[in-house]
Amino acid sequence: MKQPPQSPLTFAMTPWEKTFQEDGEAVLTASAALPRFSGGTRRAQSRLNRFYRHIGRCFQRRAARLARQAGAERSAARSRSRWFAPWQCALSTQVCQEGDALRVAWQVQDARGGSFSGAERWHLPEGTLERP
Repeated sequence: MKQPPQSPLTFAMTPWEKTFQEDGEAVLTASAALPRFSGGTRRAQSRLNRFYRHIGRCFQRRAARLARQAGAERSAARSRSRWFAPWQCALSTQVCQEGDALRVAWQVQDARGGSFSGAERWHLPEGTLERP
C-alpha cells in the first residue's frame, strides 16, 4: 500500500529572554532563539525538537550560573562604590537545508568574552544525527 506524501519539515524560531536581578537591579540579560520543527516524519520532528529543547535547557542553566557570578561582581562593585553594567549572554541558531539533510549551527556568547559554537547535520526523513 502506498503511503501518502509527507509534509515537508518546517521550523519556526522560538525566542526566550530572561533578565536576572539581584536586589531589584538587573545583573544579566539572557536571550536565546532555538528552532521548533513541524511537519516531516513524526520521528524526525520528535528527535529534532527533543535535541534542541535539551540545548535550550543547558543554556538556561549556564545563564543562571552566569547570573550568580554577575550578582557577586555587582556586590563587589557596589562595596567599592563602583559602577556595574549588567552582563548579557545569547544563544543564536541558524538552520539550512542541504539536499536530504538539515544543518543546524549554534553559537553562545557571554559577557565575559566567552564564546563557543557547534553544528549538527541531520539526515532526513528519518531524523538521524550524523556522527563525525
